Amino acid sequence: MCIAYKRQMEVYQWLLRQNGLRVAETGYFVYCNGDRSQADFGGAMRFLVKVIPYSGDDSWVGVALINARKCLEGDVPAHTPDCEQCAYLLDIRNLGL
Repeated sequence: MCIAYKRQMEVYQWLLRQNGLRVAETGYFVYCNGDRSQADFGGAMRFLVKVIPYSGDDSWVGVALINARKCLEGDVPAHTPDCEQCAYLLDIRNLGL
């Protein structure tokens, strides 16, 4: 299971808890994939479906959000001529945005 999906579930769990809702530790992913074992489609696509339980841990979310805010509110490092992101930031500043 991709770590990004796990993190996404943990963020949802955290958000719901922050809104006072009771949230189970275990969430579920429903995974559907085309069945390649069939010789032909025969007018119908068949899928293999798996339900994958995942016990989330949202303890990292609050700290990550605080750190992201600090990063966004911090000083922007000096730009370099070969940095694509720096060039974009300079263009935005020159436009007065």
